[in-house]
Amino acid sequence: MYCFIIFSQRGIRVDGFQTFVRVEVDGTVLGESDRKQVEPVEQQFDYEFTCSFHCSKNAQALDDIAHKPVILTVTEVLPKDKKIEEKTVALGQAVVDLLPLLHGQCSFSSTVPLHPLPASLADISSQNSSSKLPPTLDVSISVEEPLLSEADLAASSLLKVTVETAYSVPEAWTLPSPYMYTAALEIPLSAETDQVLLFSDGQLKAGGQKEAEGRQKKRPNCALLAPGNHFLPGTSFHAEPVELEDGELTSSEDREFRIEAETMKKRVSWDTERCCFLNKGGAARLCQRIAESRLWPVEIMRSAAPPAKTAKSSKPLFEEDPQDSFHCVTFVDMGPLLYPGVKRIRGAYRFHLFSESELLDKTKQRISVFNEQARTAASQVKGHADSADFCKVKTSGDNKGAKEPVQKPNIQSRMAAADNDTNTEPHANMDTDMYVEARTYLIIEIALEKPLVPKRSPEELATRVKELIPPRPPLPGRPSTADKADRAVQGFHSQVANVVGQVLDQFTELFGTGDEALQSSNLEQMKAELIGALNVSGRYFAFKEQMKYSVVRIVRDKMQQTKAFTDPQKLQAFLSQLYVYLMDEMHIALNKILSDDLQEPPVQIQLTSSQLRHFAREAQVIGHHQQAAQYYQEV
Repeated sequence: MYCFIIFSQRGIRVDGFQTFVRVEVDGTVLGESDRKQVEPVEQQFDYEFTCSFHCSKNAQALDDIAHKPVILTVTEVLPKDKKIEEKTVALGQAVVDLLPLLHGQCSFSSTVPLHPLPASLADISSQNSSSKLPPTLDVSISVEEPLLSEADLAASSLLKVTVETAYSVPEAWTLPSPYMYTAALEIPLSAETDQVLLFSDGQLKAGGQKEAEGRQKKRPNCALLAPGNHFLPGTSFHAEPVELEDGELTSSEDREFRIEAETMKKRVSWDTERCCFLNKGGAARLCQRIAESRLWPVEIMRSAAPPAKTAKSSKPLFEEDPQDSFHCVTFVDMGPLLYPGVKRIRGAYRFHLFSESELLDKTKQRISVFNEQARTAASQVKGHADSADFCKVKTSGDNKGAKEPVQKPNIQSRMAAADNDTNTEPHANMDTDMYVEARTYLIIEIALEKPLVPKRSPEELATRVKELIPPRPPLPGRPSTADKADRAVQGFHSQVANVVGQVLDQFTELFGTGDEALQSSNLEQMKAELIGALNVSGRYFAFKEQMKYSVVRIVRDKMQQTKAFTDPQKLQAFLSQLYVYLMDEMHIALNKILSDDLQEPPVQIQLTSSQLRHFAREAQVIGHHQQAAQYYQEV
């Protein structure tokens, strides 16, 4: 697949001169545009230049797209002199990130600022002073088809590792000599391979003030970039509460120490973010490795800076005296990334002196990433040295009288010494309690674009819980308004019947059950005695309390009155209506009780033999012979 890049430039001074643009990706020059003259009216260059490069879909190529931008360098062509060859000077540099291609986009356009290079800083500054707007480049990038299919896009993710600052570094780290500070972390690249992330731009800073709030994050591998392009657009650091961190040093005592360390003590600052691409296999491998060991080592090494002539070497870390190196490690707990919905961890983690036994015990890893890099570098250098020695022997084989040169230590032997020295546990020239005494710690952040374990939706959780709980019979439906009213009336009738039964019991206790009690002429005196007895015994008050609940249900369910009255007249009218209704229902209940008591079985009349013979003869005379026969049988 090929990626096409088209761009133009705006915001340059209007005096006539020529410029061209060089495009490169990962150190490979894709092409240069034609030389263009500035357009005085629009104050811009229309390069109308298109170049392309092949975009592979393997894991390494997609990871390169995630963190390696397209570099655009604008170069001015100086006026040609008759006696001097044509010269050029680089005016500025712009970068374009290709991350939108990993989000499924086939094309996007961007306007990026043109930052001056160190050699042209004065020239570009004079141009900006005469122009109202800083120079920019309009860039359009497109691909023939998406780099990721919909299935790959859904299964892949972006992993961002940000190494911030190491605080309270030991005094041995602050010696006045040019040193470089490197952090390294190994993460999965695909289902079968891993890759090492190197953060090699650590800067030693003096204490006395806190790190600036809102400072921007840096890109990795800034050696080929202009100073203005070192920072990632749209990213910055913000202070976060310590209690929300996932790492160590979160207690109240540690917080006091961290305030002092992050303000007064010396530190090594990286402030670098590295973006990595994880395909489906890489994400699965990351989950598997975290499940096997939740502690992941982040190694830090202080080493002597390389000479100026090798400052651009790709692996300058190991080309130094091993006696000047300090190798330590911090263990990051990656376990929270396996929690459902968690996409980010950030915290402070303590430094420990590097020890292979401790590395194996805590992380189940046997090899240091620095040692592995040293072995790789040594094998590469050995291959170059063997080929160089072979060429030298072949060209000087006939010179038998030549004096054999004196052997000098080369880079290969120095790296082997560094490798052997690093494998020693611990270093003889190191204080094993150096990091413990200094309480050195590193702040690091690891963030994912998508969680490794998606958080289940409430609907899905409800379905799974429903499967675990056995089904229960449905609750009975709520009764209707009519049913409630009928139940309220029936309840009132039941209470009236209950009260009547208790009043009859009291009456029986006072006057007995004989007919003489009912035939008494002084019924008013009996009524007064009955009411007095009910009051004295407390039954009358109990009757009132017993009837209260049934009356409330009639008011609420039958008469649909649920709110208090604010008008006294309406209240009196309602009470009158309620009294009349209760009296009617009481009479209905009393009539029902009395009618049930009066319904007795019919009395069987016993006839004598003479009466049966008389009825039989009478039926026989009338002509009812069957009835007469029945009477004769009963006789």
